[in-house]
Amino acid sequence: MAKKKKKSNENGGRAGGAWGRQEQEARINKHLRSMVKNCEKKGEDVEERLANKGYKRTKLSHDTQEIRENKRLKLHISHVQRQLDELRKNLEQWDELEETEKRRKAEQEELKRRDEIASGPPTIHEIAARMRFKRYHPSNWKLRGAARPAWEVYDFDTRYVCPHQQAFKDSAEKAKRLQNIFSLFRGKFASENAPQPQCRNYLSLLNQFGLLNLEAKRFKSARMAFKECMELEGNDPSLVVSPARCRLMRMYLENNRPDEARKLFQEIPDDTSAWIQYSAALVEYVSWKLLGEEGSSEQQALEQLSRAIKSNVFCAYHLAFSDTFSKFIEYSADIEDGPEGTLEEAIEYCASEQMNIWIETEGAIDWIKSVVLTVLNGTPLTQKSGIIRDDLEWEKKLSEAEEDFRKYLADQESKTDDEKDSYPVDKNQSDDKPETEDSKVDFLLYSSMFRAAVDATGTLQGAR
Repeated sequence: MAKKKKKSNENGGRAGGAWGRQEQEARINKHLRSMVKNCEKKGEDVEERLANKGYKRTKLSHDTQEIRENKRLKLHISHVQRQLDELRKNLEQWDELEETEKRRKAEQEELKRRDEIASGPPTIHEIAARMRFKRYHPSNWKLRGAARPAWEVYDFDTRYVCPHQQAFKDSAEKAKRLQNIFSLFRGKFASENAPQPQCRNYLSLLNQFGLLNLEAKRFKSARMAFKECMELEGNDPSLVVSPARCRLMRMYLENNRPDEARKLFQEIPDDTSAWIQYSAALVEYVSWKLLGEEGSSEQQALEQLSRAIKSNVFCAYHLAFSDTFSKFIEYSADIEDGPEGTLEEAIEYCASEQMNIWIETEGAIDWIKSVVLTVLNGTPLTQKSGIIRDDLEWEKKLSEAEEDFRKYLADQESKTDDEKDSYPVDKNQSDDKPETEDSKVDFLLYSSMFRAAVDATGTLQGAR
């Protein structure tokens, strides 16, 4: 019997069946050679045929990393959009009775699941007993013979309920109970009176949707998501739980939209976040110093800078002496969502793209540096801005924060491993989901780096 001839591996796949770059190139070249022969027979121009047919050598090639990331991002955006639509529909037609019943059933199922886990899998005798109970229970009895038609007539006459009438009655009662949560709690979406956790979940999904669109460079969708989140939260600082304002301000500055940025911080004058106040100071400086716009002045820029310094004094030093601080401040990427007015917020702000905007703005760093040094050297700018030396006092605030962290460490040492929790970086942070041990921020490490950076700044030695 003749042996079968092995397939040539010249233009085919590897022996192991894997498909690599060389095999792909060989296949494409073979296709091109065949196309050239056909063109020579028919008297056609090869280049013209390639242009008309639109043949691409990369037609069968794999997607690049960038293409795969874009596809994954689009899928994530679509997933979050579906979650938003479903939750929005639920909140627009909120039925407290149905939601209470859902919670009750969920709690019962959770208790049942825990009991099953605690008791272990059922035995054969228990399964058989359940089946016998289900089979012989009176509710499952069925009459036979001549008694069955009589029972059906009796059941129809005494207990029959028209399903259509019952459905109409139930829908009318439900229509009376329905509430539009968006209308009732607009501006107070994070309050305890609003249905929770649905409302806060909606705010979280809105922020997630805005960030995903921002990453995909869909700025219009991102802006609409952040603005909707701001409207639902309102302007009460105690009810603001999302970073929508800060993210929107950062997007405006990154895309060079100073008018929208100014309009934003004018709408929220009571916001004390460094992301808002220092961005507003930069916008006022550019409007006065670089553009010379009508209505802007040095006094307005200094007044806004004064509000920014009072909101976070650590950020002023970090910006004014960024060259020195950049050599000492490390591990800044480990800080996320630092509370307002703290060293963590200042480090996070100056490690973001906002620092590059300050550096690239002509004279901005020198301006804030000159203001800080002028005040520290004993020349208050009270007539223009109201900035005094006490506003630039940072040691007392930092010492108090260090003492709080030491107390926390001492309290943790007296607890067991199960009782230990994470360091409360935000006093208003909920304890429902404490951070893990790995995400704990060593505040003393950052405070020591900040002190070392200030000491290395020679111009501040006499001022201190």
